[in-house]
Amino acid sequence: MGAAILLALAGLMSGMVVAWDGPGRAQADSVSAVLLGVVLAAYLWLHAGVRAPARLAAVVLAAIFGHYFTILVGLAGLLLLAFQVPSLHAELTPTFAMVPAAAAGAALIAVVFLRVLPSPRDHLGLEIACCAIAGGLAGFLWQFGEFEAIRWVARLQVWNGAVAGALGLVAHLRSRPAAAHTIALRLLLGSGLAGVCILFLYGDTLRALGPHSASVRVESPFVAVAREARLTSLREAPPSVDLPAIPAVPARSMFTPGTIAGFTCYPPTDDALPPYTEKVESVPLRLPARHRYHLQCYSKKEGSHISAALHVSIVQYPNVAWAQYDLRNLDGYQGLIQDRLTVKRTTKHGRPIFTGRTETYWSSGDKVITINQGVPAEIQDAFIEAYLKRYPNTLEPAFDLPYLPAR
Repeated sequence: MGAAILLALAGLMSGMVVAWDGPGRAQADSVSAVLLGVVLAAYLWLHAGVRAPARLAAVVLAAIFGHYFTILVGLAGLLLLAFQVPSLHAELTPTFAMVPAAAAGAALIAVVFLRVLPSPRDHLGLEIACCAIAGGLAGFLWQFGEFEAIRWVARLQVWNGAVAGALGLVAHLRSRPAAAHTIALRLLLGSGLAGVCILFLYGDTLRALGPHSASVRVESPFVAVAREARLTSLREAPPSVDLPAIPAVPARSMFTPGTIAGFTCYPPTDDALPPYTEKVESVPLRLPARHRYHLQCYSKKEGSHISAALHVSIVQYPNVAWAQYDLRNLDGYQGLIQDRLTVKRTTKHGRPIFTGRTETYWSSGDKVITINQGVPAEIQDAFIEAYLKRYPNTLEPAFDLPYLPAR
């Protein structure tokens, strides 16, 4: 029994890697799945005497596939429920999708692990069902947390421990007499099913029993800094009343005519965007009317085959202050996602321009000019130079964006 407890603890520790907040964070969930497989393989090697490399590798692969299978089943369930049962309670919808997904992923791992385990498999179906129930019960943690559905699916810390513990317990029960083995499996399965029913029926009630503890959230320093940055952004917003009207001009007059670096352009388009109000940290922010112009240019190789495309966007605001506010806050979006790893500040002609993952942008008077990065660097540079000539950069040399600290 001690080996089963150690396996459960090791499985739980394998899931804790998702809390890693440094470089390589995007791969932490995959690493967690690999570590679970390694933990299960180590148990088979050290405790069950399995020495065949192919069998141990199969267990590691099963843990990896089980992780991604859970994600796929969960997302498919969410989409199915959203379209087929739109009236389902919003808080329960993810639970109805995630619990079966978590159970399916656990069952997939159990099929491989229990077949590799060198002991009689007289009740393999019951054993797999017990492991699936354990995974499904861990899936109910979504209902008691503050996680978004997709984020929850990708961060199954406790699920690793539940699956490893269930496998260890089933492996231990195989060493007991046949009659006791059968009774124990049936009791486990019945108890698990009863737990699932109770949580489905009374999950909301159980969660409501501890409102004080549920309302306490432990925030990372990054979340607190991001919230303060959004509030600071609200305080910096220019006045949104008594603003001048934006003059209506033909879209073609906003762009440099002819070809640039061999690129031909489609006729430009324009959209008049009305003012609207959005809430940032529960505080209303009134954004003024603005006018957006868009141009798509392309390069052809042979015939009509389009080999590359480039987009130029010009957003005109009522005044300079709103244009620079737009630049600092990504077209009125207060998410403040800029950081020094994803946005590069460079200087051209003594003034700053900014390059993100997909575009380069700057401000010229009451306009924000954006050029995407879907073409070779020399083509993009040619467009940047052409539009800097057409729309000179009016940002002060010391102007910068409100970067957030690295996570």
